[in-house]
Amino acid sequence: MASDKMTCPICAGQITKEIRIGHLNKGEQAHGYLYKAFCESCQIMVERNIFGKQDTGWFSSSVDKKNIIGELLDEELVQIEKMLIKYPRLLIQWREFIAQKRETDVVCRFKEKDLPYTGLTIKRGDYLIGRFWVFRNL
Repeated sequence: MASDKMTCPICAGQITKEIRIGHLNKGEQAHGYLYKAFCESCQIMVERNIFGKQDTGWFSSSVDKKNIIGELLDEELVQIEKMLIKYPRLLIQWREFIAQKRETDVVCRFKEKDLPYTGLTIKRGDYLIGRFWVFRNL
């Protein structure tokens, strides 16, 4: 278990179901570990990265707000799901991502300067939730 403080970055409620989802070895520095957990109150997945003594703490999205370039319409969400039907693994990831969306949330498109493609995140008030990205523009 990675944590000493198991609280949601949005509601400060208890998070549960923590699992290690990845391990990274860059050779020149300490190994990195990637974790996910679930906030029952917000109904979202949160993540945490630990690289040696560096710990990001729990976060709801790795997307920076300054990279948001627009909001998606409901029709666009339907089109994305139709496109992903051909790719079962991506479709599962999409459904896990979009399941976090509440009725008042907005799905936003983001573009990071180092990446050639756009991705999606969910905006809930002042918070961003999740990140969905594939090797094409969304």
